[in-house]
Amino acid sequence: LVAGWMSVRAGWVVRGFVAATSYAKPVNARVIRFSTDNNAQNEKKEVDFYKVLGLPKSADPQRIKQAYLKKAALWHPDRNSHTPDLAKRKFEEVSEAMAVLSDEETRRMYDNGLYKRGTHVKKQPPRAGY
Repeated sequence: LVAGWMSVRAGWVVRGFVAATSYAKPVNARVIRFSTDNNAQNEKKEVDFYKVLGLPKSADPQRIKQAYLKKAALWHPDRNSHTPDLAKRKFEEVSEAMAVLSDEETRRMYDNGLYKRGTHVKKQPPRAGY
C-alpha cells in the first residue's frame, strides 16, 4: 500500500489515494485545481536567481556550475514526465539563472537591479572564415 500518493492529470492534483491494486481507491481524497498556464504571472514576478539555484550572493563560478547541474538534473522535463508544464517552467528558470549568473557582466547588472528578465542573449564568438 502506498499512502499519500499524488496524481497529476489534466491540471488536477489528487491527494490521499491508496494504490493497492491496478487502480487507485480514494481515501479521504482532497482535489486541488491549479492552472498550468501561468506565463503572464511568471513574467511579472521577479525571480531571485540565487534562490533558484540555492546559492549565496557570494558564490564563485565553480559553485554556480555545480548548483546548476544539480538543479537542471532535478527539473529536466524528461525526468518529470508526470508534470511537464511545471518541469519546463522550472528548467527554464534554472537555465536562465545559470546564463545570468555565469556571465560576469550580466551578473553585475543583475546584482545592481539593472537586468530585465528575458533580455539576456548569450554572446556568440566571431566565426572564422567567410
